[in-house]
Amino acid sequence: MGIFRETPLSWGGKDFTLVPSMKLLRRIERGLPGEGPVSLVQVTNQSLNGNPQISIMAQVIEAVMHEAGATDFISDEVYQEFYNGGNDAVVELWHQVIEALSPVPKDQKKADGPDTL
Repeated sequence: MGIFRETPLSWGGKDFTLVPSMKLLRRIERGLPGEGPVSLVQVTNQSLNGNPQISIMAQVIEAVMHEAGATDFISDEVYQEFYNGGNDAVVELWHQVIEALSPVPKDQKKADGPDTL
């Protein structure tokens, strides 16, 4: 069983399905050549604190959308959408991406056996 969940993504009126993997996560976090690594935790935290790094978010979303089959998707679309009033759509897609790239919680085992009377 994998640690990630298959996730539906929507953009521009089209639906895609992302099947995340550690390979994808490593590729994203390595960053683009010459630009250094990307910390998804840091980018998400900055976004939640009102300081979104839109260009990095767009780069991550592009990698994810390509993995989901949207091979003609470019990060410029996300950047442009965010600054042209579509920031709710970008934020929603970012949340879907982060949820997809987060591991599924482990099942909690009961510490005690079943109750007996």
